[in-house]
Amino acid sequence: MEKTNCIAPIGANPDFRDLIYDLMNGFIDLDEEPVPESQYVADEYAQGKKCERLYDEVYNTKLHLFTRLRSDDDDELERLVDRLCEIEGIISRKMFDYGWFFAKRDMAEKEVQEMLPPSANK
Repeated sequence: MEKTNCIAPIGANPDFRDLIYDLMNGFIDLDEEPVPESQYVADEYAQGKKCERLYDEVYNTKLHLFTRLRSDDDDELERLVDRLCEIEGIISRKMFDYGWFFAKRDMAEKEVQEMLPPSANK
């Protein structure tokens, strides 16, 4: 699947965001390309994970539709699956950006509160 270029206007590093996305989707072969972040980020498509089971269901449904269409392949069905994956990528990256934004905002608010004299926090 082609990477979607989501703009990160609120400060998240797009390369870091894409690394996390790639780790979560199992796009990185950690034996060939180990990255420290993999100790914190799970491959959500690993065997037994919910995404793996759901993807298998989507794939099997697609094969069933090919059978109903009496075809080994169908461009429209492939495009449908590809567009849904593209939407998932956009939403995932945007969610990362929003999480980054709100975490930074909350940290900044906490730092401001810590700098205020005790009487100002009442």
